[in-house]
Amino acid sequence: MSAVINLKWGGTSQDPLQTQTTFTHGAFPQDLGFVLPWYAAISPPAPEATLLTTELLQKLRMPNFLETGPDFDLMECMKFWNSQEVARFLKTNGYILYERLPAISEMPSLCSKPALSFEKFQPAAYPYACHDTECDGSNSTPLLASDWSVDRLIFRTELCYSISSRWGDLVLFPQPEKIHEVCSAIHDLLKVTFFLHKNNIAHCDLKTENVLVNHFCTVDAQFFNSTRRGLRSSGSLIYALCDFGASSCFPSDVSRDDCRLRIEESWKTTSMIKDNIAGEFEYNPFVFDVGELGAMFCQHFQHLTVLAPFMAPLFDAMTARDLRRRFSAPRALEFFEEMVSQMSRQELETDIRGVEPQGHVPYDEYNRWKDIPISLVRQWTIYREPPLPWTTIILRRICQRPICYRMVACLRQCGTVAMNLVCKFVHY
Repeated sequence: MSAVINLKWGGTSQDPLQTQTTFTHGAFPQDLGFVLPWYAAISPPAPEATLLTTELLQKLRMPNFLETGPDFDLMECMKFWNSQEVARFLKTNGYILYERLPAISEMPSLCSKPALSFEKFQPAAYPYACHDTECDGSNSTPLLASDWSVDRLIFRTELCYSISSRWGDLVLFPQPEKIHEVCSAIHDLLKVTFFLHKNNIAHCDLKTENVLVNHFCTVDAQFFNSTRRGLRSSGSLIYALCDFGASSCFPSDVSRDDCRLRIEESWKTTSMIKDNIAGEFEYNPFVFDVGELGAMFCQHFQHLTVLAPFMAPLFDAMTARDLRRRFSAPRALEFFEEMVSQMSRQELETDIRGVEPQGHVPYDEYNRWKDIPISLVRQWTIYREPPLPWTTIILRRICQRPICYRMVACLRQCGTVAMNLVCKFVHY
């Protein structure tokens, strides 16, 4: 069974080089993230397995080792994780890395394969994912999925490993074929966002690349895999979120309405929601999460409002520019479940393959209401977003220059402080 190694903190000495078993902060490499648990008791490493070189230890001491920058060296990174010393160290502690595939050119392969034997097909049994070895007919090697969903592995004086099950990426391939398949994806992601927010956790990086499903297979077969298509059709494909590197967790006694982060935090990840490009100086991460999720839904499904009209008010309310009108995660989930419960089985079985998206149109420019019956437009008019005003367009263009953004943010902040003072004065 494949696994993902997640972040766990333990005690550490002041100088990691004093002991050859202590590592400091280092991102687990994306190409060798998946490992197979060797089912044996975890025991302290043997001396010969822990005598890693000072050079290797210094590599792991580098903060943000895998982040791109002037000193980033992918070849050195791959050389480190190809090291037999590292492999022996992990194996001694009960973990066997995947084997890297032979290089085709001068650049080492980014793909790997299991070092141990595995089942050719394994049905899904939550929390474990279904996997199969279906190939495209070429000389494919089974289970060569590159690891883009791994977190980090931290070694400390007292070793601590946290293992979670491996799931698959490219979640919209093979593409959904029925409305109910799209609804299943939306429902799962609304539920997990609701769960996070209920526990005062904001993901802060909601995008398709950070969504996984309970199925994985060979890389080349993901685009047409019949097993995943069957799981999606039967409603057995489960969607989940990963990559909590940008997430924020607030105390349980803090109201989500009062949570704020500096706007610079929102720039650390790529997002489609445009809440941070017009001179904002702070933001509510929970409101931002819903906007990101709504923008993701628009990216993939907004052309389907002709078949599922309720998506228009849902997507509009999740991406509303007026943040006071934007749906919260509980409200979005409630609205979705209410609308889907009113759909007939025939409507849910509607084939969507004949409805093609009209190119890439940003969520705040696409008219999701044009093909909806006028009676429904009137019914949901309170959720409908007005056209993008020219003032907002101009302000966003002005703020494209960093100095202008800072000036607008300063004015916004001064205005907010002044308004708060006035409110306090009126209150007293």
